[in-house]
Parts: sequence; structure tokens; C-alpha cells
Amino acid sequence: ERLVRDLPDAARTLLYRLSLIAGGCDRQLAIAIGRASPALTHPGDSLDVLIGPWVESPRPDWFRVSPLVSDAGSKTISAEEQRLVHAAICDDIVARRPLPGELIAQLLLSGMIAHHNLALRFVGICVLSSEHEDREALLQVLAHFALFRTDVSLADNAADLAALLRVA
Repeated sequence: ERLVRDLPDAARTLLYRLSLIAGGCDRQLAIAIGRASPALTHPGDSLDVLIGPWVESPRPDWFRVSPLVSDAGSKTISAEEQRLVHAAICDDIVARRPLPGELIAQLLLSGMIAHHNLALRFVGICVLSSEHEDREALLQVLAHFALFRTDVSLADNAADLAALLRVA
């Protein structure tokens, strides 16, 4: 804990934000997370400081937070800032063409947390419009989301979106 406190403020904040991600992310998404409100100056430099001791790089351009701090963000960042970080995650992923399949589960998770209807609609449409082979891969990535409770709406104040997600 003391070692984390010794990090520069921007690097520590980015580390906490990155720990909100399930699994991992690429550099582009890490920088987008750093630019979430309130934006950090030079998020790429902060990421570079973290790579090694706090952020692992299991393959080129893919990063994940060390298990030592994997829940730090949920414990230290306010609920509103967490929502803003998840909204920034959604905005970045939805803007990509093509959509990186390895980020679709994160898009759904962040969309649910941020109440980001565009991201949720995007996931539903991706699943429903995908080719059979692609749909099988998507469903494997999204399999654990089948455990969502059915007695709770998946999209507040958007019955059409909730229905789309249930069908997908």
C-alpha cells in the first residue's frame, strides 16, 4: 500500500482506474481511461510508469493490472468517477472499427455499470447481426452474462433496449 502511495498522483489515479477493468485492455483503451473526467495529463506517460511493477503486459499491446491491486479502484474511487471511467471505456470501444472481440465483454460490463445505452445497444446488435461462427465466439465470451437476473430490467427506462439484450 505504501508503494502505491509513492507513485506520482497521475500514475496512481490511472492504476486505480485500470483496476476497474475485467481482464485487460490495450494501450488505446488505457489512455482513454486516463482521459476520463477528470482527465489526467499525459496518461500514456503514466501508463509507462506503471508497466512492470503494477501493470503486466502478457503480450504486445495488452495490459492487465497486477493481482496485488486488482480491487484498488473499487475501494478508492468514488462511485461517480467509476461511472465516468466506465462511460469512457464504452465511448472508446464503440468508436472502434472493427470492434475488438476481446473487448465485447468489457463493453457490456461497462455499459451496465455506466448505464450507457448506446454501448448496450451496440452489444445486442453485434450479437444478433453476427454470422453464425462469430456468434458462437461472442456467446462464449459473453456466457457469464446469461446469469443476469431476469426479474430486473437490464436497461432502466429503455424497455426496447432491455428486450434487445434479453433476445441477444
